[in-house]
Amino acid sequence: MSDLHFNSIYGTFDSGNPANKTTLYGLLVIAAFLLLLGCINFVNLTTAQATQRAKEIGVRKTMGSSRAQLITQFLSETFIITLLAVIISVTLAPVILKLFKDFIAEGVKLDLLHQPHLFVFLFY
Repeated sequence: MSDLHFNSIYGTFDSGNPANKTTLYGLLVIAAFLLLLGCINFVNLTTAQATQRAKEIGVRKTMGSSRAQLITQFLSETFIITLLAVIISVTLAPVILKLFKDFIAEGVKLDLLHQPHLFVFLFY
């Protein structure tokens, strides 16, 4: 079963060409590197903003804000940033699919109206 998508003697299900292992491994390495780079960047930015956030929390507590209000504020900020990221990524996905059409099989497309499980994935 592990050789099914990579060997032409088995035939393919959706497109006429089998997948190329070297391309797949190359994209996997690039994706892992970008994910690692994003994690390092997130930790770096969070550490750099910790002192500014501590001052903000101190000022808000001095002004009479409760713990629940602070938690609500931080969670709502995180939700808004995540929602904007999802909107931007869904908007850019068709453009990126067109740019990489040489590497991606022909049947791969982003069709939100006919794939409702994508909404469940995006908003879960």
